Amino acid sequence: MHYQIDLGPWGGIFAVPTCVVDKHLKLASGLALKVLLLLLRTQIPLSAEEIATRLGQSQGDVRDALAYWEQAGLLSPQEAPPLEGQLAPTPVPLASSQTATPAEPSQEGRSQEERQKVIRVGSKQKLDRREVLSIIKRDERLSGLIDEAQQIMGKPLTSAEMETIASLYSYYGLAADFILMVIQYCCSIGRANMRYVEKTAASWVDLGIDTHEKAEQHILKLTDLHSKENQVRSAFGIGERSLIPKEEKFINTWFNDYGFDIAMIRLAYERTVEKIGKLSFPYIDSILSSWYKKGIKTPRQASEESRPQQAPADSPKHAPSRSTSYDLDQIEKMIYSDYLSK
Repeated sequence: MHYQIDLGPWGGIFAVPTCVVDKHLKLASGLALKVLLLLLRTQIPLSAEEIATRLGQSQGDVRDALAYWEQAGLLSPQEAPPLEGQLAPTPVPLASSQTATPAEPSQEGRSQEERQKVIRVGSKQKLDRREVLSIIKRDERLSGLIDEAQQIMGKPLTSAEMETIASLYSYYGLAADFILMVIQYCCSIGRANMRYVEKTAASWVDLGIDTHEKAEQHILKLTDLHSKENQVRSAFGIGERSLIPKEEKFINTWFNDYGFDIAMIRLAYERTVEKIGKLSFPYIDSILSSWYKKGIKTPRQASEESRPQQAPADSPKHAPSRSTSYDLDQIEKMIYSDYLSK
């Protein structure tokens, strides 16, 4: 009788690179891990279509998973071998406008005006997955930028998201630290999608905000305004409804131009509801504007100003009382015309 060790399921094993666990276990999606395990197990080249069929996933999702591992340096694409009796295709050079890859960024020596001209280009060149990966492999800074972006967003980036970052960095010529600050800000306000990141970066550069220092100051201002908008949401009871630009402009005016605090804004809101029975930003603005012109800065001053004035002893018994600093009837008539002119 002969004996041997019974390994059970351990009789059939395959190796997994330690970096997968050390670096990618947190960032890689479940599908990305499945794709890698399948490739490690089969040890033969598989197309995205074949992998999608085996895993029951869409080809687009599988390509994103493959792009993740290719960017990580664990996979490399290979041309499919020609079928028997079929000639291998001869590479055809593309036109120069198609083969041109975005220039490596050179932040030194580039003026603010030049950067703004780049960011304002309406239709940027689209980069395909291989072009993006080619740029990443040539530029360690871009590779590090994408890794940090994935850490901030807490997920692996898709091919389209990597293409956006590569474009901001190589095509628009924005600094890596600037891009990361934009991504971090967008995530902090719950807008963690690359389309919003791209729009935000473009709008900041249009405003002349194109360096780390300027972005830092701008973020402080936006954070302060966002905090004040939340105070107004709470005071007005409007919950998480998105504010329209005109409402945001009103809030900025009340806090920064008029210098009112939330107590005065809440009081103007309460008087608006008492008068017209509903929330109206233009109506509230009319009250606050009137108080601002009169120098009324506290709720106590506003209460004293609206209280009927005590008539002198020698005055007629029915002397008219002192009117408030704002004509509510006039405001009501002008409310919508005022609103449209803001």
